[in-house]
Amino acid sequence: MTDVGDNDRLLEQRLVFNRKLVVFVHVMVGFLSALWYLSQIDLGHFAYWQSRAGMSVVLIGAPAIVPYVVSGVYAFRVVTHRRLRLLLFLLLLVAGAVVMGLLFSGGFGIKLSGFDVLTTAATQAGAYVWAAELLLHVI
Repeated sequence: MTDVGDNDRLLEQRLVFNRKLVVFVHVMVGFLSALWYLSQIDLGHFAYWQSRAGMSVVLIGAPAIVPYVVSGVYAFRVVTHRRLRLLLFLLLLVAGAVVMGLLFSGGFGIKLSGFDVLTTAATQAGAYVWAAELLLHVI
């Protein structure tokens, strides 16, 4: 016979693991998306020797990073101990990153302007938050 306290500890350990996994996957996908996005930008005129060059690169890569920051913060707050829902959300996150990477790199034959990139990134962040709400925010 299992003790109720043991079951609660197991669910708490699973919740902690799920939160760590959500953060890890968001960081990795965000980093790889930023690399993919930055590889499509001509940085030939970029003054890499200046003291604030690193911050400039982060700001240039923001459209690829921000959706994962927003999604990661929200998903961390609403994730539960349920494994299947977490797996579905993470698969959706990775699939969305691949689709957005292809879109930003011209894989679909669509050329995005600056405003289009920003609205696409905002839509992507909203879609990830919506998916986290539907898949993760359950008891």
